[in-house]
Amino acid sequence: MYRKIDTKIQNDAKFRALSDDGKLLFFLLLTHINLNQIGTLRGNAPGLAEEFKWDLESKFNPALSELTQKGMVKFDQEAGLFWLPKFLSYNLPQSPNAVTSWAHIPDAIPECEMKKEALHGAANTVSTKMSESFRNALPPEFTPYLNVETTAKMPTPSESPAVPGEVARGFDALPTEAGTLGEGGVAAPSGGEESNVLQLSGAEPPKVAITLPSNRGEEVPIMETLVAEYVLAYPKLDINGELRRMRVWLVSNPKERKTSRGMLRFVNGWLERSQNQGGQGGQRTLLPPSAVVVNKQEVLEQRNQKVVDELLQEFAAQQGPGTTAESAIPARAAAAA
Repeated sequence: MYRKIDTKIQNDAKFRALSDDGKLLFFLLLTHINLNQIGTLRGNAPGLAEEFKWDLESKFNPALSELTQKGMVKFDQEAGLFWLPKFLSYNLPQSPNAVTSWAHIPDAIPECEMKKEALHGAANTVSTKMSESFRNALPPEFTPYLNVETTAKMPTPSESPAVPGEVARGFDALPTEAGTLGEGGVAAPSGGEESNVLQLSGAEPPKVAITLPSNRGEEVPIMETLVAEYVLAYPKLDINGELRRMRVWLVSNPKERKTSRGMLRFVNGWLERSQNQGGQGGQRTLLPPSAVVVNKQEVLEQRNQKVVDELLQEFAAQQGPGTTAESAIPARAAAAA
C-alpha cells in the first residue's frame, strides 16, 4: 500500500506556514497504515500521541490544532475519527475494482456528521471526476450519500463525556491563529476559508485526462498535468489524439497491454516513435494485421533469394572463368540431375 504526495507541496503557502511538528503530523496521518482508501482514520488524540511517542499536551495537540485550523485535517473528537478532506484529489482509485473494494468502508466508520461528509465527498469524486466504468463500480453502500447535504457540526469537548476531561481541557486551551479551537477541537478557518490539503497556490486538484487499460484490467489514469508535459515534450503531436489511439489499441490488443507501473513508459515510447515518424499532427497510421503478414512474407522471400544468388555465384566460380550466375543455372540443374 502506498500514498501519493505531490512534490510541489513545498510551494503551498498553508503547508509552509506549518510548524515542523504540524508538517510531520500531517505526513504521519497521510501515511498511517490504518488510513482507508477515502482518507478517514479511526483514532483519538491520546492514542495517536502514544503511538507516535509524542507528548499529548505539548506536541500532539498543538500540531493537530494547526492542521484543523487550516482545514488540512478534520477531527471528530467524540466519534474518534480523523479525515483528510482532499485525500482523494491526489489518491484517485487506480481501477474500477479498487472502487468496488470500498464496499466495507461505510460500516467501518462511526456514525457522525463527518462520516456523511466523507462518504459524500468520495461518492461525488467518483461520479463527477471519473469515467463511466468507475462510476458503475461505485458500491451501493455509497449511493445514499451522493446527494446528501452535510452540516458537519462537531460536538464540543463539554458534549463529549466519553473523552477524558484532561484531553478536553487540552483542546480548549490550545491557542490558534484565530484564537482558541472551536467545536470538537476543529477551528473554523478564518474568512470563510475552505478546507484544503496539498492545495497548490489555490490551483484546482489535477484531473484525469484519460484512462488506459492495464494487463490486469485496471484503468490507469493519465492526469491532465502530465498531458501538459507531453505537449511541451512532443510539440509536433496531437497528444490527446495519440492518447485516444493508445486506448483503442490497448482495448483491441489485450495480450499486448502493459502493467500499471509500465504504462507511462509505454506512453512515452509511443509518443517518441510517433514524433520520430514525422509527427504529422499525431496522425499515426496503424497497419492492419494482413499488411504485417504480407511484409513478413516479402522479407522471407528476399532472404531466400539472397541465399540462392550466393549459391549460384559460388557454383559459377567453380565452373571457371566466363561463367555467370545466370548461365550457371542450367549447369547446376544438370549436375543435380
